[in-house]
Amino acid sequence: IPYFSAPRLYISTNELNVEDTFVHTVFSYAVKLIFGIEDLLSHQWANSRLNQQHENDQGKFKPDYIAYVKVRSIRHDVAIAEVKPTNAGSGRPPSDLVKLGQQMKIMLNNLVIRRVDSPTVCGILVEGIDI
Repeated sequence: IPYFSAPRLYISTNELNVEDTFVHTVFSYAVKLIFGIEDLLSHQWANSRLNQQHENDQGKFKPDYIAYVKVRSIRHDVAIAEVKPTNAGSGRPPSDLVKLGQQMKIMLNNLVIRRVDSPTVCGILVEGIDI
């Protein structure tokens, strides 16, 4: 991954301070190398919502990246990412690490409710461009 991603890290730091630019310029390339080879996975970027959240959670979480599988027209979220570019604070609480854990809990609960065998979810936290 570093071999393919390294050239993208030489982009001006000012350009990478904007979260959407950072996600699409640096992070998306690495994710495509890892998850892109699997034909069963679909992907959504920035401002998408987790599937089947409880009404009180609706709109609460918008991960920067979601990987999911569709089985019989039902979407099963299996991986998410929260990404912060260099020098970008996570803003007001909760931190991205806490949000990541809360979102993974929702994803895992949804898989258990749907009786998925051996449910497993993945959370990726990226803070800056340090490899």
